[in-house]
Amino acid sequence: MSKLNWCAILLLQLYAKDRTMEMHKARNAPIQPYPKDFKFNGKFEECYRRLRDVCKEKFNLNVYLDLKKISIFGDFTTADCCPEAYVKNCYIDHQSNIFEKPDNARMLLSDDDLFNFLNYEGSCIENGNDNGLHGLD
Repeated sequence: MSKLNWCAILLLQLYAKDRTMEMHKARNAPIQPYPKDFKFNGKFEECYRRLRDVCKEKFNLNVYLDLKKISIFGDFTTADCCPEAYVKNCYIDHQSNIFEKPDNARMLLSDDDLFNFLNYEGSCIENGNDNGLHGLD
């Protein structure tokens, strides 16, 4: 379940960034776009569908993100707003978020990779505090 939760939080980051970009556009505010080589640009729906489908087909598990309850915060009228569009209560450290290290979410780009990530013990989420001794905090 923790690996499934990780996937959900990464998807929430994508959703929040897309929403932030929409808000900037609507207010004619400066927009911090995705990097040109960002492989998840416009892929929230596809990745979310993949997560739902793989969980249903392989694990008989219904997955649903209630996007109406997501609270995005930040100052959306100035250029110095939070570029990652953090989602309240779904924090991922800057070195692990999808925007700084897109490979942290590479499992969302393929049905097989997602299944393998969720199913096998060999796939894991490494945690720890990057401000101290790695993994020994």
